[in-house]
Amino acid sequence: MTIATAPIAKRSLCQYHARIRPAPSILLPHQMFRDCNSVNEFFNRLCTFSAIYTFMYGVNTCLGIPAIVEVHGNKQLALIYGLELLSYGIGNSISTPIATYMGSELGAYKMGVQLSGVIVIIGGLILLPHLIIKYVCKRQSADMKNTEES
Repeated sequence: MTIATAPIAKRSLCQYHARIRPAPSILLPHQMFRDCNSVNEFFNRLCTFSAIYTFMYGVNTCLGIPAIVEVHGNKQLALIYGLELLSYGIGNSISTPIATYMGSELGAYKMGVQLSGVIVIIGGLILLPHLIIKYVCKRQSADMKNTEES
């Protein structure tokens, strides 16, 4: 493969890498519908993509409520679940333009996926001290009950 003779300084680095970078091995959602030959094929792909997305969203919803009850209890379940869904919606609204910008500027969506993974890990680490303190308090109260009974 030959690269044009124009100096690299006149082209952006992303354009340079776009010429020598191999095609992605995964099928991104916007690539999924690009080469549809008929309306039926487009509809089938759209239904498949929608089913996968709905399943993933349903898993998040079904596992979110028991996690909230485990961490915060039943007392404020409606408020905390509402705040979780609000933050989920804000995250979806903000992350899409950021990922699109990063994809257009950097030439790949890899950085957006990596950034979202780092944010999820940071969120888990923020929750970890709360869970440790709750476990320690529960264990101390159980030990106090055992000493009172004996």
